[in-house]
Amino acid sequence: MVRAMDVGIIQRVSEMKKTLYFIVAILAVIMAGCAGGKKVADTQVIAEANRLVDEKQYEAAMAKYLTLTNRQTWDSLTYRRATIAASKTEKDSLACRWGRMFSSAGDSEKLSALYQSMKRIGRTEDMADLVVDNTETFKTIIGGDETNAIVARAYAVRGDKRLIELYPELTAAGVKAEVFDAYFKMAKTDLTESQARAKCQEILKAEPNQKTALAYLGKVTYEKAEKEYAKTMNEYNKNKSQAAYAYMARDLKRVVTPLYKESRDYFEKLRQLQPEDKNNLKYLINIYNRLENKTKAKELEKLLNSK
Repeated sequence: MVRAMDVGIIQRVSEMKKTLYFIVAILAVIMAGCAGGKKVADTQVIAEANRLVDEKQYEAAMAKYLTLTNRQTWDSLTYRRATIAASKTEKDSLACRWGRMFSSAGDSEKLSALYQSMKRIGRTEDMADLVVDNTETFKTIIGGDETNAIVARAYAVRGDKRLIELYPELTAAGVKAEVFDAYFKMAKTDLTESQARAKCQEILKAEPNQKTALAYLGKVTYEKAEKEYAKTMNEYNKNKSQAAYAYMARDLKRVVTPLYKESRDYFEKLRQLQPEDKNNLKYLINIYNRLENKTKAKELEKLLNSK
């Protein structure tokens, strides 16, 4: 009896398993069909969205792209069109994300779309990287002057020595002044003093408050004045005659004094811009002493000692 019941139970369990396997198999077929259908449907939506971009119907195209949750099947051309659609409809975060999925080299339309989106949402560093990496293409998009300005700023921030070569090509005086500190720091060792002077004087015409240029000109002019002063006094000390004194006085007036006055003007300008800088005061104290303006020198000494 017990054995017969056991056999019946086993048979029923076996039949239930078969039924369950059958149901699972049916479900698997259904799901595979759905997935295949979904894939086909997605492909159709992608094709339709891409066509709409080509027809410049960006809003309609964007609406279709946003229905697609699985983007693993998107190829580079789809990402390209989706980037353009996102930018044109000011979905700028999406444009920036999609635009980075594949290379944009040489693609002026996509690069322009990316640039505009980055600009609108303030992604300045990314925008600079984009222009630096695609300089020649951007010259056709935003013009050579604007491209060079963006690249120059990026080089200045990075300390990239390519700024030395690019600097002479900059046409906007404001941009030159903006990157001058970085440029002069890199280029100074390869410039003669006269070349360095010319660069500083040029930038001061555009930006009179450019501190690096003022400091350089003040220092080298002061050093030149000191050298001429020492040379003149040495000549006089060799022969302290009345004639030698006359020559000394003449040289001091014609050569040395104008140099000290020029240096003074640079450092006085710097003192206005950097009132707490003790170094400027030290130079000015020495200069006023050389110019025999003892009152001004003592006034600045008191100011220096109070800091």
